[in-house]
Amino acid sequence: MIYVTDVAEALRMCAETELDKNFYAFNVGTAKAYKNNEILQKMKDMVGEFEIHHAPDRPGDVKHTLLNIVNIADAVGWKAQVTLDEGLRRTLEWWQIPLRN
Repeated sequence: MIYVTDVAEALRMCAETELDKNFYAFNVGTAKAYKNNEILQKMKDMVGEFEIHHAPDRPGDVKHTLLNIVNIADAVGWKAQVTLDEGLRRTLEWWQIPLRN
């Protein structure tokens, strides 16, 4: 999980950095893994209880992700700035979902 402003900043930094003529591919992520249930619990803590509908696994579903951001950090000095909690809070506010105090 990564907040959109962090992705935009990574793109900006790459565009503004003069890299050598080799092709570069960078992972853009937080370098942290979260389980869906952790994220749902954080959302419940922020807004209160809500109903969750579980769907069966589908072929091709990704079970685990964790990006290595060493290359982009070394090349342009980028790393994510927005925490998961802050990104969720901003997203819920943008969706106009009332937050608990």
